[in-house]
Amino acid sequence: MKGGLHLPARITEGDFAGWLRDAMKARRMTTRLVAMRTGLNHASISRLMNRAREPLLSTAIRLVRLLEREPRRADAGSEDSTAEGPRGRAA
Repeated sequence: MKGGLHLPARITEGDFAGWLRDAMKARRMTTRLVAMRTGLNHASISRLMNRAREPLLSTAIRLVRLLEREPRRADAGSEDSTAEGPRGRAA
């Protein structure tokens, strides 16, 4: 299906929080940056990551669309790397 939304297997298997944490880490994105780019509150994203809340379908779609289109960063696992915040400063 061209242009359709692909849901990663971990989401359909019920591990949205784990997928979200791993996807953000792989792209070196902070909760505040993801919030800014999706229009969601950073505290809500934190609650999703900590399994304190399950996402609404609309929220899950926003997050999947953002994180699946962002390229993974090759140095995401490097301890020397620093993630940049929305204004280009180290977060």
